[in-house]
Amino acid sequence: MKILRLVDLYWHTLRDLKFRQIYMRLFYAIYTPKVPEARKIPNLRERNSQWVFFRQRKPEFNSSQMFKALGQSYNLRTQGWDDPFEPKLLRYHLHYFNDLQSPEAQLYGLRYATLIQNWIVENPPGEGTGWEPYPISIRIVNWIKWGLSGQKMSDLMLVSLVRQCLYLERQLEYHLMGNHLLANAKALVFAGLYFDGDMARRWLAKGLAIYKKQVPEQILPSGGHVEGSPMYHSLILEDLLDLAQIFQIYKLPGQYQDAIVLMLDWYKKMRHPDGGISFFNDSALNMAASYEELLNYGTQIKIISPVCNEHKNIDIGADKGRGCDGYISLNKGNIFAILDCAPIGPDYLPGHAHADTLSFECSIGEDRFLVNSGISTYEKGPLRDWQRSTAAHNTVCIDEENSSQIWSVFRVARKAYPVDVTCVENGDEITVEASHTGYRWLRGSPKHSRSWSISDRRITVSDKIQNLKGRKARAYFYFHPDVIVKDAHNALSCSLKNGERIHIKIAKGTGQVEGAKWYPEFGVGMDNRCLVVTMDNQGEMEIHFTLGNAMGKGAE
Repeated sequence: MKILRLVDLYWHTLRDLKFRQIYMRLFYAIYTPKVPEARKIPNLRERNSQWVFFRQRKPEFNSSQMFKALGQSYNLRTQGWDDPFEPKLLRYHLHYFNDLQSPEAQLYGLRYATLIQNWIVENPPGEGTGWEPYPISIRIVNWIKWGLSGQKMSDLMLVSLVRQCLYLERQLEYHLMGNHLLANAKALVFAGLYFDGDMARRWLAKGLAIYKKQVPEQILPSGGHVEGSPMYHSLILEDLLDLAQIFQIYKLPGQYQDAIVLMLDWYKKMRHPDGGISFFNDSALNMAASYEELLNYGTQIKIISPVCNEHKNIDIGADKGRGCDGYISLNKGNIFAILDCAPIGPDYLPGHAHADTLSFECSIGEDRFLVNSGISTYEKGPLRDWQRSTAAHNTVCIDEENSSQIWSVFRVARKAYPVDVTCVENGDEITVEASHTGYRWLRGSPKHSRSWSISDRRITVSDKIQNLKGRKARAYFYFHPDVIVKDAHNALSCSLKNGERIHIKIAKGTGQVEGAKWYPEFGVGMDNRCLVVTMDNQGEMEIHFTLGNAMGKGAE
């Protein structure tokens, strides 16, 4: 029985991959590229200006070679560059050299030059985490930015840089696609412009060719990135702005301006009034630039004009054929909400997807009220499984099964698809209705349908499960840690930091408040509360969130 389940899991995972992904996975399983020698350092291309850092990063290395990132510390002197007992993502960050974009890297150039030389000596070509294609791609760009900012690159650094580029172009991540492939292409473009000669022109042509094909595929007409993660959306938008700046440095025509404008507009809709990102799919705070930082970046390099920061009442991504469009941003009075009526991502690329279909987040004023549970790790284990699960999001879970079959660290088998999405604004109220197919594989093919009705002072959420047939269904509502929840005499109320009170009435179903955790950053977990509503025998649930004191304005 276990073997049959495993076969079923792999079948529904592999069936959606592109042929090239499968072929390249098999190819890389038997092919080990050699690191070519850099027989000659190419000349550096003549440039028009220096690199300017518009986003100031916090330093991760200190003078005693202690490295701090993702809420963890790493002692480079005692642990070396690739301690296998540390999380893989932490080791990736160790090899990125993001510090070279910090103010300290400009003030203490010699210290960072020594650190780079140490990396070259301690990481033999082709060996260890630092020579995997993704960290190579990030590091190439960071080293080149540092050189373009006026720092002296030694011959040892330049030779290593050339070898890393030669090695990267032999293992481009076509087996993963998505943000990884764009990172590879960005590194090739940077190297192709930084250096001169035939080899550099080859890198430039290869990188631009990838972007020419991948930008229309990965950046949807709404401006959203195809993987549906606000965090990765920000990272890729910053990549496009970086490309715009380096084109200017080398007096080349700008590209991707339309994509940049669209991506900024999408990002504006998907952030909360406090300025932070929303938690759909793999997203965490302090990993990517804010909307304001990227807007400032674009205006400083004269790619865009400042745009209005105000939210419209309704913003809908409506490209139903591909990727993640279908997030709905609502703003009514003091209430702001983002609804997930989107696919979990492209079928061939669900690595950063969560089983969060028909979940939502909500802010009251500038204070967050309802939050999805976030992420804190990419390590395989129960915590990663739970953070991607349906039960970790503000949506409905049937029999403790996930609406999309997430498994391992970055895999998904059967996938939920939203259907019958409608959005109507009628006077003072906005109503959105949607269903999804995620539970059709269960006996009886139950179907989850949800509606949200939002006015100036109230949110009503209604759920219905067709063909529930004795199964148990629960709706989860996770409160931000700053929300004070009071449960007394069957009356539930919440207090926000801004003084707003929310009265909660469960019209259908039975509610219970439980302790929970919110994971806003990697390596960070915060206590919060969760309202779990068990649906009635008819498979229905209805809950009202009304702003105002329970006995005052807006109360039931």
